Parts: sequence; C-alpha cells; structure tokens
Amino acid sequence: MIIHGRYLPQQASFLLFYWMEFIEGELEKRDREIEKREESEWIPLVASRLTLIHRLKKALVWYTHGETDKIENYINRKNNSQTLPVLRGSYMPDRFKPLITLPKINIQVVNKILKDADLQPINIENMNTLSEYYNLLDTLEKLCGVGEHCVLKYSLRKRKNSPPTKTAVYCNLLSHDERKQKLHKSLWHFRKYNKCLAIVGKLRGRLETVFDPFVTGQSARVDKSGMITLNLKTHHYYFNENSVESIIKDIDIPSIIFSCVAVSVFSLRKQFTLRSQMQGSLDPFLSYILNICRNRAGETKWDLIASIHPLEDVINNLSEKEAQHMLTQIMSYQIPIAKFMQAQWEKCVNDCVKSNMKVPRAGTTSVNSTGWNVVVSAYCNSLRFIRTLCHSLDIKPPLLIKSMRLTAADQMYWAKLYGMPLCSDLLVFEELARSGITPWGIILNQIANISPDKIIKICANHKVDPSGWLGIRESKYRYTDKSSNEYHDQICGVCVPNDQFVQNVLKTLGAFGYKSKK
Repeated sequence: MIIHGRYLPQQASFLLFYWMEFIEGELEKRDREIEKREESEWIPLVASRLTLIHRLKKALVWYTHGETDKIENYINRKNNSQTLPVLRGSYMPDRFKPLITLPKINIQVVNKILKDADLQPINIENMNTLSEYYNLLDTLEKLCGVGEHCVLKYSLRKRKNSPPTKTAVYCNLLSHDERKQKLHKSLWHFRKYNKCLAIVGKLRGRLETVFDPFVTGQSARVDKSGMITLNLKTHHYYFNENSVESIIKDIDIPSIIFSCVAVSVFSLRKQFTLRSQMQGSLDPFLSYILNICRNRAGETKWDLIASIHPLEDVINNLSEKEAQHMLTQIMSYQIPIAKFMQAQWEKCVNDCVKSNMKVPRAGTTSVNSTGWNVVVSAYCNSLRFIRTLCHSLDIKPPLLIKSMRLTAADQMYWAKLYGMPLCSDLLVFEELARSGITPWGIILNQIANISPDKIIKICANHKVDPSGWLGIRESKYRYTDKSSNEYHDQICGVCVPNDQFVQNVLKTLGAFGYKSKK
C-alpha cells in the first residue's frame, strides 16, 4: 500500500509503527510458547528481534513528532518508551494515477498463427511489459511482410458500450505470387493472410492507443521511486504470523521500513525550488535505518533497497545474478522511453531547444509537455541504476547521455528577474542536439559514430563537468533540524495548510495555476 502510494513520510511512519506493533505482539505470543516448550535455540533470536523492533518503533515515533534532538539521542532515552506516534493529516491524493492496462490479445489465435509458421508460441503470463508486446508485433508484422513504414492510417473501430479503438491499415500488401516468394507457406492463402493482417492491425492500433499513457504512468513511478514498484514481490513482506521461524527469517523489517519511507520521501510533491527538486538524498531517519541494514548485511534484502537507492555501496551487496537481472530489466525499459522522447521531439520539442527548453504556448503544438518532463526524469533516474550496476558488474556502461526537461515560462521569467544565469547543461544539450546526438538516437541505434571524447569536448566548451553526463552519481545526504516540518501538502509547488476546506477553496479559485479535473 505504501510502496504504491503517495503518502507523506509521517503518514507512512504512522502506518509502519502499527504494522510493527502487530509483529511485536505476535512475537511475544510465540516467545511465551517457546519458553513453555523450552526451545532454547529460538529464545535469543526472538529477544534480539524484539530489541530491534523496539528501536525501530522509537525511530518511527521520532520521525512523526519531528523531534529537534538527534535520532540516536532520542532512541537512547529511557523516558519515551510509551510515546505513541502522531498522525499528520493530508488531503492530497495518496495514489498515483492508475496505470492503463496493456492490450488484450486473443492468445489462442496468435499462437495458432505462430505455430503454423513454425515459430515458438508465447505465454501470456510472460507478457508483462510494453517491450514484449512490441516484440510480438514485430514478429507478426515480419510474418506478413509489413512494418511501421507500411501503416497508411489508423481507422476507428466502433465497439458496443466502449469508446472506439484504433486499427492500423497497411498499404503495399502482397499479391499471391509475392506471398509465395516472401512469406511462410502458412500465409500463402489470401484468407489466412488477411486474417493475420487484421490481428496485426488491431494489435498495432491498440499499442498506439495505450503507448503514451502507459509510458508516462510507469515513468511517474520510476521517476519518484526507481524500480521498486516493479520489483516489490510478496516474498519481501509476506510471513506466517503463527510461525516464529517465518517472522524472523522470511521478512527483514529494516529493509521494508527503509523502502517504504524512501518511497514516501522521494514521491513528495515538491516546491518549485532548485533545492527541493533535488532527488535521491537521504534524510536523518533514512540514513539511520540504512546504517542498521548495513550492520546486519546478511539479513538485509538488498535487492529491495537497491531498487530505490542505487548507490555503489548498496549495489555491491547484490549477487551477480541479481545485479544482471536488474540491469537487463532497466535496459529493456529504455526502448519505450526512447520512442516516446523521439515522438515528442519530432512534434515540437526540437523547436523548444531554441528558446532554452521553454514549454510551448498552450494550443500551438501537440507536445505532451507534462509527459515529456515525467519521461525525461524517469530516464535520468534510470541512468543512475545503469551506470552503478555496470560498475558493480565490472562491465563498461553503455554510452548514454542525459536529457533536459521543459521549463514553464513563469519559472524562466522569475529566474531572469532575479538575475539567475542560464543552466550550463542546457547549452551542452543544445549543442549535442545540433550535432545530431540525442539520448533516444543512441538508444535506438540511430547514431553511427559517437565517442565520449566528443561529449567531453562539448562540455569543456561550456565549462561543464562531463561526469554529470557520463559518470556515476555520488551519494548525497540531506539533514534537517525538524523532519516533519519539511513535508507539507502542495498545490502546484506551493506549500498550503493541511486543511481540507482551505485547500478546496484555493483549488476552486485556481490558486497557483491549479486547474480543476474535468
């Protein structure tokens, strides 16, 4: 619930406290049963786990209260053992926008076509990503001798009780003699050929419909919380409360607490300031929990922590198999990201470079500026994973460069008013784009000759450190005097009172540029 939500850190801590209360209660019950049965081997393990839970509960209480004292000092005090957490109310949505579902396909019909063409049938349980659907589409289009370049148009197909869906209409279809020369014999007959084309057209049309919302929805999660929403499995948090062994060995409480609170901190609605927009640094609470995880490295679920905090000292705790799996997963995710960025670039983002990446005026283009910013942020966040994982596996990382987000006109106006200089990275990106070097071009193999030396030279021209474009990110830590005071409800990047009536009035008035949902 917390991993897939958008809770304030204090809200997440409040929920985690009572989850640990439940675990503590179950452990104490099992502890009494163990003492009666005189099972001495479990007694020290249970006592150690109860001590750990007690420390973690006090840390969560410290977080919800926003104590001014250091977390270590608060935990070591003996007069606060009975203090309960406080719930900080929030009236902002506690969920991301739901992900659109992937297209439904008639698996039996598709597998019949593949089997007749002597190809390996697919398993619908393995069709979990957009890339796998595009791989299937590519296979079926090759069977029919068509491709994306053959799409003449998309026709709207009406459906009962549902909005119309797109179907791709192909041109340059093959005659009977051409089918005999170019296609598998299972598609020589015009009826089978036309049936396969109809299925391919429906699949391409449906992918065309879901592509933008699916990529932007998934990118919103990767931008804020890395790969953890994709990698969290039931074995990370499921346990049998009637078994001491399951409670102690099946779950690792510090790993779960770190992951949940990190998702909350990184998913916060942030103010429109450079400092608040910086992502990935740890506050004192997260630093404290991570140190606990390091001290009990053999029990820590490093795959969970690495999915949201991909720093070298964390990634190095993964096995080679785990690191390779995560790298493969992230690399496959780059293809739909690159296709989205390329499509938006061709719509008008390329013209925005000339105006320092300013958001185009509403109604003048078909650019999805919000989607562009979300996808670019997810892409830049995934670069951290790729570079750190490659370094951990002792392999050369792929040459991937970062992209730049669009900036609202009012933000640029205020920056100019206060005399703030233009971002140097923007100048580097502009020169790279003029040279034909783009992040999506590299991923989609559209650029023949590119070397780090060329990027380093362009960075030198604008006095920019090239490590930001080519290197591994270093750990950042953020320390605050009062944890809770840093986290507030936001409307369009502006702090607002935690009062539902006030927030609704501000939204109704269109305060801070808020637009009501239709």
